[in-house]
Amino acid sequence: MSSSRPLYRLEFIYLIRELKTLEGQILDNAYRYGDVYRMKFRTTSVNFQIPYRINLAYIHYPSQSPDRIVQKLKSLSGSKLSKIDLVDMDRMIRMEFDSFVMYLEFFGKGNIIIDTGDDRIYTNYPNPGKTKPLDSDWNVDSKERYIGTVFGKIYVEYLKDLVSGNPLEDLKRIENELKPYWNGVDFRVLPAPGYVEQEQLSPLIEKFYELKIEVISDRYRRLLASREKLLNDIEYTERKIQEYTEMGDNIMKNYELVEREIERNRGKGKIYLDL
Repeated sequence: MSSSRPLYRLEFIYLIRELKTLEGQILDNAYRYGDVYRMKFRTTSVNFQIPYRINLAYIHYPSQSPDRIVQKLKSLSGSKLSKIDLVDMDRMIRMEFDSFVMYLEFFGKGNIIIDTGDDRIYTNYPNPGKTKPLDSDWNVDSKERYIGTVFGKIYVEYLKDLVSGNPLEDLKRIENELKPYWNGVDFRVLPAPGYVEQEQLSPLIEKFYELKIEVISDRYRRLLASREKLLNDIEYTERKIQEYTEMGDNIMKNYELVEREIERNRGKGKIYLDL
């Protein structure tokens, strides 16, 4: 992982636009690789890693043994996601399905909660944590702390002359400016020196938090060895096809000579021709 920093509130406010494309889709399956969870829907997937990030999936990690969160999600496959939203405009995602509700917390220790109405399973606490309210004491001396709390500390320089101290008004003022930016290593949702505008935020998040896939089991080693053998077999077959194709082409070019030699040496055993 490039860094351990979680997504900032301002990044969630932009990112929810991309995540809302999941609404109306059916949950097909769930997987886990380390602390990265993937929820597979009919046409796309979402990766999330508590307490760091959530995004549309562009990397599909190998599947490890399911924990109780994955097992529960698998048992709920076929459920339709009706709504996905931020809770209190903060770093908590609420996913409302037709048969359960799921909360994902991206602050503090972080928590995953699956509530079916009949039972509730969770990773750390039995209830959702508290979000931080948008309202904040503000004056000229505390402006940087205010921006860091409400929007994210990396946005202080850009916003220091744009904020008024009213969080809702400040959000409304800059919301239409939010776009994904990338500098080859890190991402932003507001312009910064060296950052170039991109089409989507999710692929940038995947790059930033990408995990190195390690050989984690004998089964995975065997899969890698099988893949290598298959690639070698394909290469060998392609080489043989090329050789036999060239041989066939030479025979066709020298068809009369071949026919004449076959007739002349009929019954005498093998024929050797230099074509």
